[in-house]
Amino acid sequence: MELPDAQFLEELEARFGRRLGRFERVGRRRAYPLALVRSRRMVEGRTVFLGNAAHAIHPVAGLGFNLALREAAILAEILAEATDPGDRDILEGFEQRIERYQDQIIGFSDALPRLFAQRFPGFEHARSLGLLGLDLLPALKTGFVLHTMGLDSGMPALARGSGPSRITGGGP
Repeated sequence: MELPDAQFLEELEARFGRRLGRFERVGRRRAYPLALVRSRRMVEGRTVFLGNAAHAIHPVAGLGFNLALREAAILAEILAEATDPGDRDILEGFEQRIERYQDQIIGFSDALPRLFAQRFPGFEHARSLGLLGLDLLPALKTGFVLHTMGLDSGMPALARGSGPSRITGGGP
């Protein structure tokens, strides 16, 4: 970040390549620390906070996006059956339903980058063996991928493409 522009451009191109063409100039550089931020509550009164309004997590593997999609699908599923979409018990039920899954994904997305940042002796080899294990054990790899995509448990009907008729437009 502190390099002179020409040197910064060289370093940028060396790391990024020319996938989108050649970098010609840079503007003012800024850095934003990646930090886990999570709201204590997703429901306040008749308001529900989803996605980045409820949590900001490391952008590893798009987990925050997957989490937001699941939250929206579960909320839509619950509200489709509700007579009063702002009913406190209904909204708190949503919050309780999503909490365990949120804890898993947020914990995973927070731990994974720290795991790969470890530099103590021998750890890089252990990490490589773990990744090799994922490649060699299809069931483990499938479980890992499904988990990161949010498809491993409790999939909402809307995400399966078979939500209530009020969500899917009334037809099959």
